[in-house]
Amino acid sequence: MPRGLNYDNKILSIVNTAVDMLILGIFWFVTSIPLVTIGASTTAVYYTVNKCIRNKKSYAYVEYWKAFKSNLKKSTLAFIAWLI
Repeated sequence: MPRGLNYDNKILSIVNTAVDMLILGIFWFVTSIPLVTIGASTTAVYYTVNKCIRNKKSYAYVEYWKAFKSNLKKSTLAFIAWLI
């Protein structure tokens, strides 16, 4: 396989990380439109960046939705309490 098409290439790794960050930013924006869910979406982005981007463990979009669903109630209540 030519050197430029190798999946372990440094440039493809950087592009993959940049695309993951862009997708996470879009997910965060869309899930933050109802302002009460901004806590859950911020928590999900933080969790996903730590697990997927820094540690290269899983797919970013899958982990984002898992974290968003699991932290929705707790994070929303904490954000409302902080807002008051």
